[in-house]
Formats: sequence, structure tokens, C-alpha cells
Amino acid sequence: MTFDSYDRFPQRTRIGRPRSSSRAQARAEDARLYRLANPALCAFLDSEAQTNEFAGKMLAAITQWGGLTDGQKAAVERMMNRPAADPALVSYLESKAEGNEFAASLLSGLRRFGSLTPKQQAAVDRMRARDTEPSLPATAPAPVRTPVEFIGTAPISTPAEFVGEDPDEFYAEEVTGTEATDPSHPHLLTTAEQAVAFMLAGNAVVTFKSRATGTRFTYRLRTPRSGGDLRFVSLLSGNDNTNSYSYFGFVRNGEFIHGGQKAKVASSAQSVQVFAWVWSQIKAGTIPANLEIWHEGRCGRCGRRLTVPSSIASGIGPECAGRMGG
Repeated sequence: MTFDSYDRFPQRTRIGRPRSSSRAQARAEDARLYRLANPALCAFLDSEAQTNEFAGKMLAAITQWGGLTDGQKAAVERMMNRPAADPALVSYLESKAEGNEFAASLLSGLRRFGSLTPKQQAAVDRMRARDTEPSLPATAPAPVRTPVEFIGTAPISTPAEFVGEDPDEFYAEEVTGTEATDPSHPHLLTTAEQAVAFMLAGNAVVTFKSRATGTRFTYRLRTPRSGGDLRFVSLLSGNDNTNSYSYFGFVRNGEFIHGGQKAKVASSAQSVQVFAWVWSQIKAGTIPANLEIWHEGRCGRCGRRLTVPSSIASGIGPECAGRMGG
């Protein structure tokens, strides 16, 4: 007599176990039938058992007890539905595990379950982001020389138009009323004190332009995730005004220092020499006659569009100015 399914045997006291069989034989039979009933789950455990501790334990449970409990099966199914572990992620956690208890625990969980939870993955992403922040070389600031090619040799009395953006059009967009007839350029920082405060605000984009030569460079100064007085300095080096920035140094304790081997722009580049020279000038309280220092109409601290005339002049919004003590 033949049967289509093991659960139709009338002589069995539980699924897959004849009364006459020994306990070991019965469990072996249960395990075989369990595999037949759950082929995808068992194939997954077979493929993961060598590298995944939890998968190995679940396979042992099937062999020993003839199957898994509902809770164990649900845990395996969750594993099956998670994305496969990224080899780069495993390598990263292995490099961090020694001396880092949190990374070691994540690596242990990854090896046990085959993947991380969304919250664990987010924690690893934050760790990686911190690691990509440029480290600070223990170097002293280089001597600052006047970049003659950039600044020229003779002052020009009439301010040049802002290259790449029509200041009159931008100004009309920003303010209305009597202020709109003010002939001064709204985004031109006119004092060294304004320029330093703006550049150190924490999220500043600033452009230096030579009135003599027309050459200009745009820089971004940002506070690192760790906060503090440090500002990482990057150069706009591509067509994307939002993302095309290349790190080349930092400002710490009022001093600009080139980033050394971590820098993407050499210390000999004109853009770096110009930044170092301008920074030394405005820190000394002077804006050279041939130099224009522009902001882009957004707060140097929070990045929001400026609309208050006094804030447009300083480059820092009223709320941020209050938080900065201004």
C-alpha cells in the first residue's frame, strides 16, 4: 500500500514516526520528511552552515529533533528575506573589530545571522562616514606668500561684476521696497570681520575674486561631524556647485593648514596659495584693495536662503547670528 503524504500513515503516533521504529530512526525519518516539506529553507541552511553559526545550529536541530519549532523556523525565514552580507561590509567590520567592542558585536551578529538589521546597518554607515572625514596632519602652517598672479599689482577703484551670477537679478529676488534700489552688491562681504565670521560659521561657501585679473576661486568651509572649532576647507573643482568640492586643508585655532597626503589639491596649486594668503589677510583685519569676497546668498551656518537685508550683508541669518553670539 502506498501513500502520497507521510501524514496519511494511520499507524504513526506522530508525523513521520512509526511505533515500531527506534527513537533515532524515528527522528532521522522526521528530519528527512521535514526536508521534503521545506526544501527552500533546508537548502538555505545547507548553503549557510559553513560560515553562519546560527544556520549550523538550525541544521543540527533538524537532525537531532526531526524539525524546527515555529519560532526557529520564523527566525530562519527572516534570515532568508534579509539582503546578503556585503563582502566589503564584512571586511570593514573585521578591520574594526580589534579594540572596538561595538564593531566586534556587529561582526558577531553578521556571522551568526548572515546580515544586519536596518538599525545596525545605519550604525555601520555612520561609522564609515566618520572614517572618511579627513584626518588632521600634525604639520605647521606653511609660510604665506602674496599670489601676484591672482591679485595683480595695482588696485581697481570700480568693483567688477560678480562673475557667474548677475548680482542685480539676485538682489531683486532677495529683497523688495526701498532696499532694492541700493547700488551696493548684496553678497559682497566688505569687512574682514564679516568675512572671518561668515567663513567660520560652519557651512559656508565663499568666493574670492581678483578685481585686477578677474580670476576667482570658490571654497567651502564645513564643521566636521564631531563639531568643535575645526573647519575642513574644500575647493570647487567641477561643474556641480553642490558636490564638486575637493578637500585640501583645514582651519584650526585660527590657522590654515594644508591637508598633506589627505589633500586632493596640492599645496603648490594657486587656489590653495590664494586661500592661505587671503585667510592670513582677513585674520589680520584687512581685505586687500584688489580682492572681492562673496557669499552666495545663503546662511554660512545653516545654508538657508537669506532674505533680511542685514543678514544678506553679513551672510548669516538672524537666528544663527543669535546662536553664534552675534
